[in-house]
Amino acid sequence: MVLGPMGGGASSVVNLIAGKDVALVSNDTSRCTKKMASYRIQLADGAKVIPITLYDIPGFDYNAKSPLKFPRVPISLVIISLEDFPAQVRATAEYLQDKWRNHGDDNVPVLVVISHIAPKPDAGWWEENKKHFPSLGVVTAHVCLTRRKKEESTKQLHSLIIQHLSAPKVRGGIQAS
Repeated sequence: MVLGPMGGGASSVVNLIAGKDVALVSNDTSRCTKKMASYRIQLADGAKVIPITLYDIPGFDYNAKSPLKFPRVPISLVIISLEDFPAQVRATAEYLQDKWRNHGDDNVPVLVVISHIAPKPDAGWWEENKKHFPSLGVVTAHVCLTRRKKEESTKQLHSLIIQHLSAPKVRGGIQAS
């Protein structure tokens, strides 16, 4: 499951994972995803192909005008997509802490994906910002993407997704198909 605030780039991350445009995106912060959509995607792991179902859910806003609704499907990995704006990172983490507690599964691994505008993200970004995500399930990894290195970003994402789907005891987004 890929989620994030309105304009946070979740649908762009879906397209990056898919390797093609499957989700509608815009160049501004307007809402493109109006209802949950699912996409069947093939990830390559060497010679092995791993089919997954990727869920793109509508972006939320912090004023609860568009409350976050988790899909009623088994979730094996949550990908939180954010832009590299400190206020957005803090506000998203605070908003999701409450929503995540109500969802009820602290065992689902969480991957935080940050889209950086700068050509090279600050190496200390995660060390400074991980404190904002303490109660969102099991934050097991993060990845900092840059818009200028699409192929490298895709490989990083695929590698982390495959790693999480291959890990023992992954439970109930991305759903292994």
